[in-house]
Amino acid sequence: MSVGAPGYESADGYCNMYLLADAHTTVFVPGTLPQQTDYLFFVMTGTYVNTVSNSNTGQTSGFVVLSSSGPDKTGKWTLDFAPDYGYSTKVGNGTPSGDGSLCDTHSSVLRSPILHNSCPSIPAGGTQDATFDLTYVGAGSVVIDPTNLGPRELLAIYNGNNNCIGHNGPPTDAQDIMSGYYATTGVATSEQYGKFWPIYRTGFEISTDDAVLGPNAPEGAFDNDVCRSSLDERCTPPNHENYGRYPALTPSYTVEQAVATGKRLAHTIGSQEPSAFVDDVHASPNIFLYTVQNSGCAHTYCPLSQQVHEGTISVARARLNGGTGPLKFTRWYGPPELVSYDNYVGGTINASFDLQTEYYLNTPFTNAGTGHDGGGLDSPIFPMDPNRSPKSYLTCQAGGTGDEHDQHQLMGSISYVPATGQYLLTFLCSSPSEPAQGQPKSFDDTQRGEAIFYSTLDADLYDPSNQDRWSPPQEVPSSWEPFKPDTQVCKHDLKQCKRDSDCSKIVGVDNSCGWPTPNDCLKSGEDWGTLGCGLDRYTGWYPSFMSMGIKGDGTNPANYNPSYLSTTGYIFAMEGCLGPNCTTPRVYNSRQFWIDIK
Repeated sequence: MSVGAPGYESADGYCNMYLLADAHTTVFVPGTLPQQTDYLFFVMTGTYVNTVSNSNTGQTSGFVVLSSSGPDKTGKWTLDFAPDYGYSTKVGNGTPSGDGSLCDTHSSVLRSPILHNSCPSIPAGGTQDATFDLTYVGAGSVVIDPTNLGPRELLAIYNGNNNCIGHNGPPTDAQDIMSGYYATTGVATSEQYGKFWPIYRTGFEISTDDAVLGPNAPEGAFDNDVCRSSLDERCTPPNHENYGRYPALTPSYTVEQAVATGKRLAHTIGSQEPSAFVDDVHASPNIFLYTVQNSGCAHTYCPLSQQVHEGTISVARARLNGGTGPLKFTRWYGPPELVSYDNYVGGTINASFDLQTEYYLNTPFTNAGTGHDGGGLDSPIFPMDPNRSPKSYLTCQAGGTGDEHDQHQLMGSISYVPATGQYLLTFLCSSPSEPAQGQPKSFDDTQRGEAIFYSTLDADLYDPSNQDRWSPPQEVPSSWEPFKPDTQVCKHDLKQCKRDSDCSKIVGVDNSCGWPTPNDCLKSGEDWGTLGCGLDRYTGWYPSFMSMGIKGDGTNPANYNPSYLSTTGYIFAMEGCLGPNCTTPRVYNSRQFWIDIK
């Protein structure tokens, strides 16, 4: 069911929020924060106020804070800007509503320093800007730090990208800017219970022309190098030390090394689609923040990377420190010969969060969080089986070969379910066909799709440091959905993708939900996997789970953990496609879930 906004059946059409939602969603129930009476949604999108054109690429990306009184009797949610979050006196460049709504005054609370479709011009003899989150900020999770309760308790774990490596000035088109970028999992601190988030002092104003200027901050910025908020008329300095934004997880190949080549990346590398979980279930003597993400780096850039680990989810953690400084992450890692599918099946995986060192041509590499610290090594939670056996197909572990028939794990997250005393790990499984139906004898591209998978960890016996103790992944019943074409194609008017064209017949296409039939037409010489018309539209990207009214300790709102789940709740997700050539609007949606504990 679509999530609505005032006057809109789908919130994506409201206030230029075209990108909604390009990352995981975090929902705080009423009473979590002081004077909070509604549900608060921390969700990634652009808005009218931070738009310089009526295009989803003419925006700075970031996350907004939306509010809702809750679902109606049919289960439909309606969102609007949270009045106390994101208020800006700056004037946007998009199309104003003209109705006095919050569209004209509210914006992203944390955003990228420059537009998603812009890149700085390289000065003579210089290199491109190496800011880790230069062009993209996609919030993965907003968490409460129980070691730093009070106005500074919220932390954002987010996806920061630099799409400008190898570009000199603005890219030619959306496809150009998405072809090989550097991805980082970042951390941002906040003030006033998430009302203010840091923006680089350089880049405080949105640059709208070719003279765009970035902050050149590969390791982020703090204190005097940031402003309290991008919403202020002037750059207001922060009220305390250690206020800033910084990289938490990067490949061993640093963003400075990438820009120094002057060449474009042949592949996207880095840590993407993060989510975060604060483990206050086992809170003594230390409380750890865990992140789940997809990490990948081609051997060309990261010599110790393993092809068989591509398309998997991995985990990292940092000890929360009361806000006294940047968090220091280590990744769950074991040598490749000890973290394989055969080890997994045999129960002999040997990996940990302890700092470990491997060598390549006498160069040391570790499993520290960032390449700046010599780190970058990690291991998958669920290793892939390159032989793609029928057994591994059932658990979404048939892959790692690099070809189109591999399964992939993505968009994972950890929750805790007090009713069962278990940690719950969920992720999407991209598969050539429905995994629960077993591996087919032959593959048909029209059967590709996604399912939600889950795994559990007994909290009475283990904590999330025991990543090798998760139960075998299982498909959530009724969660499988084949991809749909991103656009409908012509029947009689000989139009495809809104262009006049000669057409040829296509065959063998499922007609569910009004999509193409064997008598529909396609432009001559093209297949339906081009120009954004591929089988890639799905209703459940970035699945984010929440339950209504549950508290971390059952009583105290100050200890509320948004990753705790009861046996019922909602999943918020994005319907659409992930590439830059999508021709139909995204739809932010929700669906209900139930956990059967009988």
